[in-house]
Order: sequence, then structure tokens, then C-alpha cells
Amino acid sequence: IIGLAFTFVSKPVYRADGLLQVEEKGSGAGSLKALQPLLGDDTTVSAEIEILGSRMVLGRVVEKLKLDLIATPKTFPLIGGTIARRYAGEEPNTPLLGLSSYAWGGEVIQVDSLDVPRPYLDQQLILTLGEAGAFSIADKDDEVVLKGTVGTRASSNGFSVFIAQIKARPDTRFILTKRSAEAGIASLRGQYAVKERGKKSGVLELSLIGPDAKQIELVLDEIQNVYVRQNVERRSAEAEKTLKFLETQLPAVSYTHLTLPTNREV
Repeated sequence: IIGLAFTFVSKPVYRADGLLQVEEKGSGAGSLKALQPLLGDDTTVSAEIEILGSRMVLGRVVEKLKLDLIATPKTFPLIGGTIARRYAGEEPNTPLLGLSSYAWGGEVIQVDSLDVPRPYLDQQLILTLGEAGAFSIADKDDEVVLKGTVGTRASSNGFSVFIAQIKARPDTRFILTKRSAEAGIASLRGQYAVKERGKKSGVLELSLIGPDAKQIELVLDEIQNVYVRQNVERRSAEAEKTLKFLETQLPAVSYTHLTLPTNREV
């Protein structure tokens, strides 16, 4: 009975996978392959794995997809999240036992931007929806720090938020969190893994787990796109350095005028 109850209330975990092929720098260098020792070492799989898990790649993903911004409905402990996940209606679900401050399914919130003072980074803020799209945001001590209206940017005392959409009953509460860059990257890195498929295959397998199947697919796809873009930029910079190296090292070619023989001499 305990096992069935745990299975019923636990959040589902999904996994997205992707593949990347790593090619050596000198694979298509042709006649320049002999100069490779002078230009730098070949690309190794281990180096690319480190790049795929670096702040350079994951930081751009966090910034572009706004993974440092968390906005979720506040559900009733234990069973509230399960009921909300299983609700399939288009309108917000009717609250159980008159607990209208909790979300019971069907609630939607879209926060386009959220800025908070540094002491409030990585801390939960509680947004309470009022009438006609009005809302208030309070800190952990239940002190209201900001008031505003859906569709209009609100700013006060270092707080700034723009909420594009809210679909919920009045008095419903949402949890907002603005993560620091380090916390956002660490959270993504904790759900993300890269390994080589097979020995010396040059094929990297990327995987990402999470409770939202659509989101992890989007995030993993963006990780691969960012990696490919930075790889192209890096290769372009290396090609430019190679051209400069050749211009400085290759001997100058001088042209001489040749006197062609006349028909009589031939």
C-alpha cells in the first residue's frame, strides 16, 4: 500500500537523448595536415565533453531559455501536485475543501522577466493573484515587495517583473524564484550528462532528465545548438590564425620575367 501510494504521488521523470559526432581538426586539412603539430593538438573527445559541460555552453542555454527564472503554481502538500498533474480540464480546477489559495490543476503563468536585488537571489517569492489581473508579490516573511497588473511591467525597490499571462482563480498563489547564474548552471548540470558511446567512436551521447518532457527536449536541443555554434566560431578563429601563420612563415615568392624564343630560334 505504501509503495502504491508513493508511486501515485511521486513526480514522473522523463529523459531526452541526443548524439553528436566529434571530428578531428586535421581530418579535412589535406596538404596542411603536416602543419598540424605547429598549429595545435588535435581535437579530443575528452576535450569536447568538457566543453559541452562548461559554463560557456550551459550558461548561454540558461540565459536564452531563462532557466534561471522559476514560476510554478503553489500546490497543496503531498497530494496537491498529483491532483494538479492529473487534471485535464481547460479551466482551473475547483479547489478541494475550500482551499482556494492552492493550485489544483489548470493554472498557467508566463513570466517573461524577473529581476530582484542580490539578497533575494535563489529565494522563493509568493505571488498572489487578485481581481482583474492584479497581483502582489511577497517575500518569505510575507512582506509585500511589489504590486502590479498582468501585461504591464511593475518595478519597485529593486524588484522588477513582467507577467505576460496568468490563468487562475483569484487568491491562487504562485512560487517565483530568480536564480543566480551559478545556481542556474549547477541545477542544469545536475540533470545533464555527456559520455562517449563506445570506445574511440567519436560519438558523444547527451542526456537530460526532468519532470517536463517538452522542456527537457527543448533544453537539450538548445545545448547542442549552442555547442555547434561555438564550435563553428572556434574553428573560424583557428582558420584565421592559420592563415596569419602561413603568411608569416612561408617564404616570399618572387616572379621573374621570361624571354620567349622567337620562331627563328626555334
